Amino acid sequence: MGVARTLLYNGEEGEPLYSLLPDGRVSCGEGDAAPSFFQEYKRKLEGIYDRFYTRRGKALALERRQAAVRLYESVLDEVGGRYEAGRAQLERELER
Repeated sequence: MGVARTLLYNGEEGEPLYSLLPDGRVSCGEGDAAPSFFQEYKRKLEGIYDRFYTRRGKALALERRQAAVRLYESVLDEVGGRYEAGRAQLERELER
């Protein structure tokens, strides 16, 4: 739910899903200063699962962490792949 809330909030605030690195690649969010979903995931959501203390809480957090990591990695792979494909296509078009 934390991932869903973050995506919804960022959308309402007009914050982007990702930012770009200086070389033009999509950033995974680690160490980013600019706000984005990926930055928020790395800054807050990634570590929240270590802060559950009861046995039941830890078990639930482990399940949720796996789902959150899969979602984050899936979105990052899709965004990064699409961005790179679009960038390559644009470069080919500009060379014509």
